[in-house]
Amino acid sequence: MDRSSPPVRLRCSHFIRAHTSHTQPVCEPPYGGAEGSRASGRPARWRSAARSAAETTTATVYQRIVTTFNEHPGKVFRVRDLHEHLSLPTDEPSINVTRSRLGRLVRQGLLEQPGRGRYQKRT
Repeated sequence: MDRSSPPVRLRCSHFIRAHTSHTQPVCEPPYGGAEGSRASGRPARWRSAARSAAETTTATVYQRIVTTFNEHPGKVFRVRDLHEHLSLPTDEPSINVTRSRLGRLVRQGLLEQPGRGRYQKRT
């Protein structure tokens, strides 16, 4: 054995291809990487359908939040109370998403925060 030459190593993609059904080399950036393609690995038509469904859902929740504040202009809501009023899930991750949305509405000037964790329509 010649110690001056490094051992021959197979690229990891050869091993992966031999033992799995992957068609993309694993050691290289997936899905084209630097060519600007999205890293989701799904065809563009699926990505756009999923994105539009998510945007519709998000827009619907935003609209429901804004409508609730418009219907109750003087009422101060806590996030959990707002979730119960809108019949949204009250688990902590969902509450955090709504906190983020309400923060954005405060920054946009639609809502105000009269106290920590409380939101109402700006008058």
